Amino acid sequence: MTSEERHSVEGQLLTACGIREDEDEQLRRLGIFLIAHTVMDTRLISVLVAHKNVEGVGLLSFDQQKDITSGDSHFTFKGHLQAAGALIPERATEIAEEVNRGRDAFVHWKRDRFQLPHYNGHAVTTAEGFRVCMDDVQEFLHLVPFYSVAWQANP
Repeated sequence: MTSEERHSVEGQLLTACGIREDEDEQLRRLGIFLIAHTVMDTRLISVLVAHKNVEGVGLLSFDQQKDITSGDSHFTFKGHLQAAGALIPERATEIAEEVNRGRDAFVHWKRDRFQLPHYNGHAVTTAEGFRVCMDDVQEFLHLVPFYSVAWQANP
């Protein structure tokens, strides 16, 4: 990416987070890590919705789906994980907790706590750390499939 394509504030933001301006691969890994967190959260919400006690059989209307998902989606990742903990494998919980810890250390600044995300001691912006993390994210996605409430009949 040329300097003409970058916004003038990008350098300042990257420096504040300890990211070199010339390190596009580091930025890509960071972005994918944050996206993984979002996708995992969506999976947790789908588990919660699928296990709601829904009366009747067959498909739910869009409005019914919207009402059910609205309540569960207002919580944080940690809240979703706590609520879904008994409904997913223990290994999936371990992976989700570690991903969330890494994300929280990055986005929730506190004195002497800021750091780029880490997963099991590995910086996710490095090739090795990214691979270790994404291998476990892939395992989480396998262990916690996306449930579509529209197709759930008396879960």
